[in-house]
Amino acid sequence: MEESRIILEALNRNINENRATITTYLGAENRKEAFRGARFAINAIQVGGYEPCTVIDFEIPKKYGLRQTIGDTLGIGGIFRALRTIPVILDIVEEMKELCPNAFLVSFTNPSGMVTESVIRYGKWNRCIGLCNVPIGAMLKAYDAVDHVGPLIVHVSDHVIALQISR
Repeated sequence: MEESRIILEALNRNINENRATITTYLGAENRKEAFRGARFAINAIQVGGYEPCTVIDFEIPKKYGLRQTIGDTLGIGGIFRALRTIPVILDIVEEMKELCPNAFLVSFTNPSGMVTESVIRYGKWNRCIGLCNVPIGAMLKAYDAVDHVGPLIVHVSDHVIALQISR
């Protein structure tokens, strides 16, 4: 939690001229206070923790001869994680509807695609942005490759966020 706060404060300072107030809350018991009046909620959870859940996500498929390289987003391991995570994220969305109905949910929770689709389709919450570190990392590496020549522009449409590197 502390590392996340430090990163968010650095982004706020370096990109946003300290216009946002960064407040951290840990645990479900603090969610209502966190959501009250929020304009953005950043969600990064792992339901069940690494042990036993993530380990089990790999071990059960392996026991039956199924090999997977990524157990938190794809394949049977991703489905296991989705089954644990989606009910929790839908509870979060219900609290947001009550306490911050105009806020955006920025979800950095795997399996990103399944979680985001569940929020939009079953939680009826269209103000959700699902993030995955792989495309973000690739785009930032591309930005580094051009030596930061020109601005990094973010385009947001109804369905897609795209980063454009301008020279």
